Amino acid sequence: MKHATTKGVSEPRFWRFAYLLNQRLRRAPVERFPLRDGGAFAEISAALYEQGYRFADTLINHTESDFSSVPFHRRDLVVVTTRIPLDDDRSDKKYIERTRTPFERLVHDAARRHLAVCRRPRITLQAEILPHLKLRDRGEIDFFVYGCGRYRRHRDPAGGHLHGQWKERGPKEFLTAGYVLRTPLWEDGPDLLAVFGVDGVRTHAWCYLVRKAFPQLLSKRGLTVAEILFVPPSKKPSTLEFAHEWKVDFLLEGAVPAPRPVAV
Repeated sequence: MKHATTKGVSEPRFWRFAYLLNQRLRRAPVERFPLRDGGAFAEISAALYEQGYRFADTLINHTESDFSSVPFHRRDLVVVTTRIPLDDDRSDKKYIERTRTPFERLVHDAARRHLAVCRRPRITLQAEILPHLKLRDRGEIDFFVYGCGRYRRHRDPAGGHLHGQWKERGPKEFLTAGYVLRTPLWEDGPDLLAVFGVDGVRTHAWCYLVRKAFPQLLSKRGLTVAEILFVPPSKKPSTLEFAHEWKVDFLLEGAVPAPRPVAV
């Protein structure tokens, strides 16, 4: 797959790569396509503006999308603020539909270098990343599909029979995870920047917290994994300030080597 590349761009740009909200509307006119996680993208956009980026355009990921003539530059970012559905299946609850277009495959291949499994109920890191984790038994995490996107259980997927047993979490243990991934999409092309949690609410609040407290993560190459201890608000919040009460422990913070991207 070939892409147009511009030279001499004066400032870096970012593009939104947007998944559709509902597969049933695929056949509707393009102006009726509802896009996922716009609020989360707004948070990351604000942080990128402060870092000198400017917004380029939205790339709508539907089955007929063709971005082969988009003038990407190697300083650009392709931003995703939705959990990347590497392994989603229609049998999953709350699955995200994949379009299987050439560009989506580039996005998924870039993410796959770091994530062995990425579905709503489970996220597993690639084996070569596991030794870098602060807590090895967070290498594979199962999440409740309903109920705040919190941990259901976790384990070290390379731990074998002795160290790879699942650790179940109790009903009052409100732990979840936030992810930031920055990696090249292809050689001499833009970077993929993905910021997400396991569900919409956690993704939006995590993107808010990245903007407010951890904007430096957006510049780090590699995968960042944050373990988050949260308490659901006692009443419906009017803003996202409740995320400042989250306790964040970084299990992995960027700079994890991955194989070089394939030239396209």
